Amino acid sequence: MLLICGSSDDRLIAELLRSCEEAERTTRYVDESTLFGNTSFAFERNGRDTRGFLEISGQKVPLEAVQGAILRLPRTWWPPAEFDLQDQMFVYHETMASWFALLDVLECPVINRCSLGWWLQDLGYPFELRASLADVLDIEVSSEVESPWEGGRLLPTNRPEEGSVVSVYRSGGCSFAAPGCGLLTIARLAQYEPALSLWEQYNGIGLSRLDFESSGSRLRWVEVSPQFENEPVELVRNVASALWKQVASGREVAA
Repeated sequence: MLLICGSSDDRLIAELLRSCEEAERTTRYVDESTLFGNTSFAFERNGRDTRGFLEISGQKVPLEAVQGAILRLPRTWWPPAEFDLQDQMFVYHETMASWFALLDVLECPVINRCSLGWWLQDLGYPFELRASLADVLDIEVSSEVESPWEGGRLLPTNRPEEGSVVSVYRSGGCSFAAPGCGLLTIARLAQYEPALSLWEQYNGIGLSRLDFESSGSRLRWVEVSPQFENEPVELVRNVASALWKQVASGREVAA
């Protein structure tokens, strides 16, 4: 079974669900509010062995039956108003920490298996990713970055529209140029492909958008929840296809 979590308005999820249907792959789609508000689970870890289950819509699914998970969460869920603010914060952080722990023990591919900082809305997390990737690519980081958060939350973003930025999507270990991105940027990434793949594997990232200054000499941003609202159909399909192949193969991003 493939578990896909996110929003029904997400173009990439729609394309992935279409691919699953064509491949006759057993798939469970769960939106964010259902995932955090109405999906229960239990697991027990004994050495390297983990046993447990997910309960989705009243049906128990053994963890070993989950062959892959794709997370495309809008990051808008918040505990209901029946809790006071202090309790809401407690429930939110406990819920995020619990799901992080569960996904960490899954032995199948998880897109993206981000660190705890992402789950707990650590505003320093994307800066740490950017700095570490810049080291890998041997380039500088840009000093011109707009705040990627809103109201103290890390929210998914669409590709910057200004002409001073070029973007590349990384999916399943492949690079896809966004409109306006030249071949030189793709070629530069290809030179560092082995190191880039190791960086993705270490950070648990199988899908991302890399934003560069138009000169290609500085890394502006790393978006681990790239949105595809305004992207061409062919690009969305190519990104989804690469992601589908990775998950269907039963492996994480290859090093």
